[in-house]
Amino acid sequence: MRKRLFLVAFLVVGIFSSCGYCSVVAEVDWRRCTEPPIERWTIWPRNPTSTDIIDFSGPTGMYSNGCYGDMAMGGSPTLTIDEAQRTVQLWFQPPAPDICMDVVIPVCGLEGQFGPLSEGDWVFFCDGTAPDPWVPPDPWQWPRFHIPFDVSAAPLLKLEDPNGGQSWVAGSLHKVRWRDLRAEGACPGVYVIQYSTDNGHTWTTELTIPGRCSFWWSVPDVDSDECLVRVSDASDPAASDRSDQTFTIYQCTKQLPGDQNVDCYVNGYDYALVAWWWSFGLADIHELAALAESWLMCGNPFDPGCVE
Repeated sequence: MRKRLFLVAFLVVGIFSSCGYCSVVAEVDWRRCTEPPIERWTIWPRNPTSTDIIDFSGPTGMYSNGCYGDMAMGGSPTLTIDEAQRTVQLWFQPPAPDICMDVVIPVCGLEGQFGPLSEGDWVFFCDGTAPDPWVPPDPWQWPRFHIPFDVSAAPLLKLEDPNGGQSWVAGSLHKVRWRDLRAEGACPGVYVIQYSTDNGHTWTTELTIPGRCSFWWSVPDVDSDECLVRVSDASDPAASDRSDQTFTIYQCTKQLPGDQNVDCYVNGYDYALVAWWWSFGLADIHELAALAESWLMCGNPFDPGCVE
């Protein structure tokens, strides 16, 4: 009987690429979930560079735990990286378990990481075959996907934040951070910071920063869920990077009396502030009443979960 319910297939190989002699990670594990996901197989980032670790996830059938998933698939989830063919293959390596502990930890998909990979055109796939001809595949349960992607050269600058998915209120302060990969631990350049509100079609220059790799950004008064930030070296246009995905900047659609931290939401953060002030005698019953009156309301026009 196996003691582990979740088997991690882990592979470390060496390749020579633009990042030097690299240790390449290839790991996959069952994903916990209580109902089948609706999304397809995906990788992140979608356009990686030769220094990126690439995350992936995707749906399978529902199983009571990872051991039963291995049993259904005929083996353990495994990744094989073929540098010569530029492929990353997901398959299921026998033997399958004969018996599983009857513990309910539902799984319905797989997730993991691989990379970094060398520059070029790659494919991440699962097609019901095994790379080892001596391993008989059991393909009828295996997921099917074929994801081509391109690995580009490593950037000279790397924007770390905002890198996509953030939701920032107009007028708030947030730290923009990047790394200069040409000088480990140093920021010798003069950097131009720009932002876009239309997914990179047009850009607005915010400011120029000499000799450091961060600054506190006063978020502009715009409403858009297609925002990006770009950082460039003023003397070397080839040294540039931008947010991997868009993020949201929004203006409050209404004033909420319980919004203590002015983020256009009335939630647990505001309650924590009122409770903290209350402990020092800095809040009164009026703040508590305002919090109760507007509890869980928000003024973000891009949030479909707002309670009006």
